[in-house]
Amino acid sequence: MGARRLGFVLCSAVRKRRLRLGTVRRAVKAVDVAAAGVVVRVRARDAAFLEQVARRFDGRGAAIEEVLGPDRDVRLTLRGTRAVLGMRGLEGEVDLKGPAITTPPNLVFADTLVRAAVAWRLAEEGALLLHASAVRRSGNAVVFFGASGAGKSTVARAIGNALADELVQVRRRGNAWIVRGTPWWGSSAESAPLDRLVWLVRGEIPSVRRAGGRELFLALSREAGRYFPEPGFQRRLFEMCADLATLGAVRVAAAEGRVAEDVAEVLG
Repeated sequence: MGARRLGFVLCSAVRKRRLRLGTVRRAVKAVDVAAAGVVVRVRARDAAFLEQVARRFDGRGAAIEEVLGPDRDVRLTLRGTRAVLGMRGLEGEVDLKGPAITTPPNLVFADTLVRAAVAWRLAEEGALLLHASAVRRSGNAVVFFGASGAGKSTVARAIGNALADELVQVRRRGNAWIVRGTPWWGSSAESAPLDRLVWLVRGEIPSVRRAGGRELFLALSREAGRYFPEPGFQRRLFEMCADLATLGAVRVAAAEGRVAEDVAEVLG
């Protein structure tokens, strides 16, 4: 092949590659969603899917009932300022600087990536994303935390005036802690000063007692949004949990089927 012919072939190949890459770039669309005071850019190739994501976070969409948790064989790898998450053949990415996510067209998966991005940014700001529900009472917030199935959502629905019934943002402001609702699930964008912590447990002989110190720190740490194995992120979460644990909590082991009634008695 002559030099002129070879040059033509190479130039054609380069142009075709540029066109392909340009098509991919144009195909990737984005929408910004807000959660717990954090704006996350969601990138995907499916415009209709992005509309679903937008509805999910502006209150027009139904709550997502399933969450991809650590018990579902989630694989997370940190690559500099990017975190790659894979599960069930799906793979997405969290850009920790954005924060932004790139997701396949799966609402549950996208929701999990947004949670992770929010948890990272909140930790940078000195706030905690806690697996808990919260309600407003007399202008203040009562936070109910505990393992899945302990009764957090049940209590929030029974008492009413909920800030959130799955995840809450907790942030220190001076000598006070401020609780803010999140989009997970029934929620309010409002915030209120923290009045008390209630630790819900199940599967024990019914009891009510005070908890604090190392016991409470470990319980809070288990329910913090520990999405990333990065040492700095983990350290910030542990420091916030230790600080929050100094407030103490009421530990409620409710009778089977009576969590709402037993908590109501504790609150008075």
